[in-house]
Amino acid sequence: MPLSDPYKYFRIEAAELIELLSRGVHELSRGEANVAGVAALFRYAHTLKGAARVVKQLPMAEQAHAIEDVLTPYRSTGGPLPREAADAILARVDALGEALRSLQAAAPAQPAAPAAPVAAAPAAAAAAPPAAAAQPAAAPPRGRAGSAELALEAVTSVRTDQADVEAVLSGLVAAQAELQALRDGSKSLDELRRHVELLSQTLAAPRRAQPERLLGSLQRAQRLAEDLAGGLRRIDRGFAPGLERLARELSETHGAAERLRLVPASSIFVALERAARAAARELGKPVTFSAGGGEIKLEPRVLALAQSALGHVVRNSLVHGIEPAAERRAAGKPAEGAIRLSVQREGRTVSFSCEDDGQGLDVAAVKRELVRQERSVPASAEAGADGALLEELLRGGVSTAQGVTELAGRGVGLDVLRDAAEQLGGTVKLASERGRGFRVELRLPLTVAAFEGVAVECDGRQVAIPLEHVLRSTRVPQQEVARQGTGESIIHEGKVIPFAPLSRALGGASRPPPPSWSALIVRGRSGVVAVGVDRLLGARELVLRPLPRAARASKAVAGATLDALGNPELVLDADGLVQTLQQRAPRQEVARRERSPILIVDDSLTTRMLEQSILESAGYEVDLATSGEEGLLKARARRYGMFLVDVEMPGIDGFTFIERAGRDPLLAGVPAVLVSSRNRPEDFLRGKAVGARGYIVKDSFDQRQLLGLIQGLLEA
Repeated sequence: MPLSDPYKYFRIEAAELIELLSRGVHELSRGEANVAGVAALFRYAHTLKGAARVVKQLPMAEQAHAIEDVLTPYRSTGGPLPREAADAILARVDALGEALRSLQAAAPAQPAAPAAPVAAAPAAAAAAPPAAAAQPAAAPPRGRAGSAELALEAVTSVRTDQADVEAVLSGLVAAQAELQALRDGSKSLDELRRHVELLSQTLAAPRRAQPERLLGSLQRAQRLAEDLAGGLRRIDRGFAPGLERLARELSETHGAAERLRLVPASSIFVALERAARAAARELGKPVTFSAGGGEIKLEPRVLALAQSALGHVVRNSLVHGIEPAAERRAAGKPAEGAIRLSVQREGRTVSFSCEDDGQGLDVAAVKRELVRQERSVPASAEAGADGALLEELLRGGVSTAQGVTELAGRGVGLDVLRDAAEQLGGTVKLASERGRGFRVELRLPLTVAAFEGVAVECDGRQVAIPLEHVLRSTRVPQQEVARQGTGESIIHEGKVIPFAPLSRALGGASRPPPPSWSALIVRGRSGVVAVGVDRLLGARELVLRPLPRAARASKAVAGATLDALGNPELVLDADGLVQTLQQRAPRQEVARRERSPILIVDDSLTTRMLEQSILESAGYEVDLATSGEEGLLKARARRYGMFLVDVEMPGIDGFTFIERAGRDPLLAGVPAVLVSSRNRPEDFLRGKAVGARGYIVKDSFDQRQLLGLIQGLLEA
């Protein structure tokens, strides 16, 4: 029976080999000599050549053979691969890609006419592909829609992540083992049923039986009840952990299966680097392309739209932004331009940022084009501000190219970018710095994305926080949580940071605090906070989904993930969570204006910094002195509300400091508190005798006690 699609398996294999060739060439052209890398490229080309001959695609076989010829001089040395050789191979790879796309699934296999042999070309001699392969007759049009479709085809052809496949398989095996164990345990239920029947029969015996027979029945019933209770305990011990393990395995398997639907962002990097190289080669402008964030996994459609739009951005960078090498040298820049792509997941969105180090926006050219089109030039642009001109660029139809070429001149590059954003409900931002470069950011709402998160329990429900934003986990005793004004805080690495139970951050009802908290230290763009949770459940791979539009969620919520049963679990946005807790922190600046400053006198740097951090977070203004002598000088130069003094210091110790301050008419009314590691009764008595209003022992230091004492003294 003939195949309805004779090229089905060839297209799958060829697409993978073409991708490997392209990626390998880029890696070799950037790195050092690598014999294994060249050998791998040679092997890919050779495999593709053989596969093409099997399906009678002789022009493609000749292209692969030409790649072998280019690689031959470097097989023994391993390179590094010169730019000319890399460009020659990539030209052949482009031709192979075009030929592969021209194979229609429904078309019957047609023997191809033999192509003219391609001469061996060590290095640059093979730069131009044969016309027959480069321009296939059946190639689809390369318009805006066609470009996006081709990008989607390229993205979805990425090989499945083997780790996720293994996770699915191992999870299914483990789940099957747990199910078998539960089946074996269920056999005990039959025995228990028999015990229940016997017990029922015994208890139903006539009450008028002889006393000895009645006593025997009751004893037999008691034994049956004991056997029944023991059997239930055994089943409970076996079933409960087994069910928990089964639920965990199914949840992990479900997550791995969902991740198989997603594609790493790195899948679009090679195509964009190829676009940059091709434009650089045509324009004669050397350029390096780098990318980051490739590990982020997203839906293929999102990546396809981004790739199609960013391809225009990359070409625009070469045409309009990056200067020729001579101009760059004259401006003190490296001769080679740079294009940097960055992919970042931020809460409920993912951003694709592409920036170059070129000349920035050509203000004069944009103004000329606006005048030529009889469009008004914004008044702010006339005053030297570029923001309004960038807005005009986003409106579309503006091109500063000198003429229409294959790379530019039609003014549609930013139109494609804007269309991609509109299709998914995203936004586009442009930024320019004259002489320094141009930046384009495409921000899209997340539909589905994979990430690693920390699962926690809060008020009986599971919640996840992205692991990349979690600095550490810790235990926080309740006595270490200090309350100031409208919020609470703890000390983390010598600094005071906001603290709140996660339930409160999510708008839940307040409840009595536990003796100690499990807490996560979470970092966002605006700072660091501590979040108290009921229980830490560990790290795991999660798949983020957006919330329904009708759902009203806190800005601390990024979306949801699904457990093995399809139940949603909240996923938090670290930036939103940090901002929420910071807004509930004490209002420090208002408090400082209402309170007199406090002078800390201590020769220990650690103690000074700790006390300063606690007091400043509570809204107090603080001055520091490193000795008793310096403390007295500062005390006489400024009016303080209180002194916080260490006892053991070289020179003037804390007792002497308070004695001298008490004899000074300017300082006599200022309350002083001693801080010391001494806890002997005679030290307390001496402190009281010299006039100290409080005595705090460092070993049992409690920031709430300190703040309460200070507040009471100042109010008095």
